[in-house]
Formats: sequence, structure tokens, C-alpha cells
Amino acid sequence: MASWSVALLLGLSLLHWTGNLVSSFEWEYVEVHSFSAESEYTLEIERDGSEYEEESLGVFLVAVDDADEHGLEEAEEHIEEDDHHDAVYVSNGNILTLHDHELLLILELENENNVTVFTFETHEAVSFAVFFEHGPDELAFALKNASGTALTAALSESAEDHTHGESSEETEDSHDEDELEVSGATWGLVMAATAVASAGAAAGLALFALLKTERVQALALELSAAFGSGALLAAALVHLIPEGYAYLEAYVDAEALGWKAGATVLGGLAFSLLVHAGFTQHAHAAPAAAAAPAGGTPAG
Repeated sequence: MASWSVALLLGLSLLHWTGNLVSSFEWEYVEVHSFSAESEYTLEIERDGSEYEEESLGVFLVAVDDADEHGLEEAEEHIEEDDHHDAVYVSNGNILTLHDHELLLILELENENNVTVFTFETHEAVSFAVFFEHGPDELAFALKNASGTALTAALSESAEDHTHGESSEETEDSHDEDELEVSGATWGLVMAATAVASAGAAAGLALFALLKTERVQALALELSAAFGSGALLAAALVHLIPEGYAYLEAYVDAEALGWKAGATVLGGLAFSLLVHAGFTQHAHAAPAAAAAPAGGTPAG
């Protein structure tokens, strides 16, 4: 029964990892904007009396070298070729700093507010292609500067107009080939990550399956703590830490976040080892004290 439970948990973990690794972003509308250094901008999404038609709005910002058609084309190709993106979930009133070359945001829309506002800060002059999951015909949104003036996009395009001079049939065929290639590579990553994360679990299952003698049983009990720690550590390194890192990197400098995350992991491991060593020493000391003879001399 225990083996089946562990196998079920591993299967659910695999499905969850797969869903995260193959997540993709589908856009319907894009604008290219040039942002000034040390400036603040807002994205305002209005609610026209009724509730929002969508619960959230996905926005993908991709830095471009030039705010022209060539830069937009490169940004569109980048999104099509790379289908693995870690999303950052943002609520009304949050402030983000644009310091990465690409950033996928999931903006949560709240029906309690007539206008949902998200604020962006820049430290240097940069141009971004801003891809929207939904077009302006579905959600009324606008990018504005600090004075509240709406920005004028250098370029804008809907997904339906995304051909760049190719025939629709050729474009569709080339996109299908790219998706197949990316899908194959992504599945390879899924299998590799699963194999790494499941190695400790597989070894533990094999060990527990061999519990036929008291010696093996005692050895398994001694290693059970290490087995559990390894499974948790594998889950943290493969899934939990990257997820948390992706969520925080929009708010904290990536270099500072890297050493803080590493120090936290090492500190947790060191604390676990100290606790384990303390319990082990206490367990060994108790039998020794019980075996020691009481004070006094035996009767002759």
C-alpha cells in the first residue's frame, strides 16, 4: 500500500512538472514602446460598468534593440521559439521594476475596482515589445506615463496580421515545425528532470521492497530519514525553488536573490544535519547509560 501511495505521488508530481515546463504564451495584440530612464509608467485596465470578461490579463514584455519592424519581428520569433516561460502573478497596485530582457506577467483583474492599475519602473532607457494575451476589443487597457498621458506606440499589430510577408500556408507550416522541435526538446527536459528527482525515491522504494531480514530492516530505518530528506530536497531544487525564484526576480535584483536563495538552502540543510546529529547522539547515549552498572559493589 505504501509503495502504491508513493507511486501515485510521483505520478502527480510528474504531471505538475510537465504542466510547468510546457507552459506557453499565446498573444493577440502587441505594441512596441520606448521607455525613458528612471521613469514610472502605469498600465490601466478599465472596467466598463460590468464585470471583467477575463479574470486575468497575460502580458509578456520582451526587450528589443530597435523600436521598429525588425525589432518586433525578432521579439515575435523569440516567443514562438521558446515555449517555456515562468509567469509572475501581479495584483492591483503592485510596482514592478523592468530590469530583465523578458518578463511574463499575469495581471489579476479585480471587479471591485473600476480601474485596475499596475505600475512599472525603469532604471535605464529601454524599448520593449509588449505582448497582450487579449486585444483592446476584449479589454480596455492603456499604457500611461507618470503624468497620466497615454503613450503612443511606435508599432502595433494583432496576431491575425502576423505574417511578415509570408503566405499564410507557409507561415503555418513553419510554425508547426518549430512547435514540434520545441516540443521534443521540452519533453527531453521533462524526462531528465523526472529521472533526477525520482532517483532517490526509486532507490528508497527498492530498499523498502527488500525488507526480508532484521538487518535489512534496521538499515532501512536508519536510512529512512536520509531518503525523506533527499526526496524533499529533489522537489525543492527541481520545482519549488525555481518557481519561487521566478516570482521574486521581478522585485529583487537577480544577483542578490541568487546568493540569498543559496544561503537559505545551505542554512536549512545545515540545520537539518545538526538536528539529526543531535537525535542520533541522544539515541546512542540512552542505551549506553542503561547498560552501565549501578553504583556499589555486588554482594560476595
